[in-house]
Amino acid sequence: MFTPTLLRNTGDLFLFLRILAFSASVPVLMRLKLVRLDALLLALSRPKSGTPTAAEKIKSYLELAIRFGRPAVRPGCLTRGVTLYYFLRKEAGIEVALCFGMRQWNSNFEGHCWLVRDGKPFWETRHSGPVFAEIYRFPSSTSRLCTRAVRVTNRESSGQ
Repeated sequence: MFTPTLLRNTGDLFLFLRILAFSASVPVLMRLKLVRLDALLLALSRPKSGTPTAAEKIKSYLELAIRFGRPAVRPGCLTRGVTLYYFLRKEAGIEVALCFGMRQWNSNFEGHCWLVRDGKPFWETRHSGPVFAEIYRFPSSTSRLCTRAVRVTNRESSGQ
């Protein structure tokens, strides 16, 4: 929910505008091959030391960008995942992985992406249905973390 105190200073406004611009650029970024996008985001997001407060601020600003940035900012897991991956690593210093997966659901194929931290889904809101089979992850050196997180997500959604 937007409150005037959310953007407290010029630095907060600048961070929000960067998140807004980056999230609007996600559809264009996704036209790159995943290998190139992985390398680009990894090179651009050299981690800083951050705080949990910085992470929550990034999440809140992204929600604002999605809410008020339409139609330039598309809602969905790609915008959320890619933007949070970049800003959590760069601004909050949080090591996360971004996993991409597919599943078959009612005779259709469905894609999804999600963040993983310490081998578990991070800020994941979607826990329904069968497992998404991981097909790629950023950074590419974290494949085991994503595979484990998919299994954890499935167990949590099925109540096991």
